[in-house]
Amino acid sequence: MEKQRKVEVASWGNGKITIEVTAETDLELIVAALRYGTYYIRVQNGNLEAIPVHEELPPPFPDENMLPFWRRATTDEMAGGREMFDAYIMDKSRLYSPAIFINHLATPNYTKKKYIENGQKLTSYGFECLRSRRGKDGKFWETWFLPGLWAAKGDLGQIISIAKDTEKQRLDAAIGLLRKEISFATLDVSEQRLAISIDD
Repeated sequence: MEKQRKVEVASWGNGKITIEVTAETDLELIVAALRYGTYYIRVQNGNLEAIPVHEELPPPFPDENMLPFWRRATTDEMAGGREMFDAYIMDKSRLYSPAIFINHLATPNYTKKKYIENGQKLTSYGFECLRSRRGKDGKFWETWFLPGLWAAKGDLGQIISIAKDTEKQRLDAAIGLLRKEISFATLDVSEQRLAISIDD
């Protein structure tokens, strides 16, 4: 049996209002409405009614305008052998270019201006901004992604191109520039891949 939900204004005055709820999900919806403005809310007979302000985003799969995500394999490719690379490839010349992920842009001391300035720089460097769909609590996550050093542009691409011969030296040069020019909380480098190769 579902526990009875109840939402009520417990007290108010002196510029403050206290709302009491019995269900954690109701609390999340109220916070999302008041802090992020993602719901219209009201209380009817002690029950919370919440209507989303924004239309729900579709899942990525049925968006046919994005197809094909991958081209269809040819008959020869389907008949050919497939090799699964190890999670860590010792011969990095076969399949190697580290990806870079940056999270929590413009922190510490976040400001809108600081975020825009850092985002514009990352965009000029070849990074793409990836965002999740907004959750019921009104929150979403965001990461800035560079799929490999080969995708670097602008000042980042230039500093990588004049770096030494090894991939590690090019990566060190890239991280050096990002540490100097971009304000962020975390920077992650992905150097391991599990991937398939279809023989020509």
